[in-house]
Amino acid sequence: SGVVTMKKWLVDVRCEGCKGLFYRSAPGVIVPDADWPRNGDVVVGYEIPNVPGWIRLQNGYYLPMFSENGKIPFLHKVSTRTQPNNAEMKRIGSG
Repeated sequence: SGVVTMKKWLVDVRCEGCKGLFYRSAPGVIVPDADWPRNGDVVVGYEIPNVPGWIRLQNGYYLPMFSENGKIPFLHKVSTRTQPNNAEMKRIGSG
């Protein structure tokens, strides 16, 4: 099959002093890229079936869903029911 379902995830790292999440080039390999997602950003990716707790993003990077001990959530699934929002509806001329 190989069909993956892309989902939206809200980046919200709930620990003292954390402003977001560094990208990973592979699970566990941090990329100190300047353009990493900040808290409040929404990323698009899918859960990796054989690597629990990780998502692969559209841009090819990986992000952990929570801290190593599993206690601090990093990514929160965005409900697809909230789409499209009003601004998008107006843009396509309905509503």
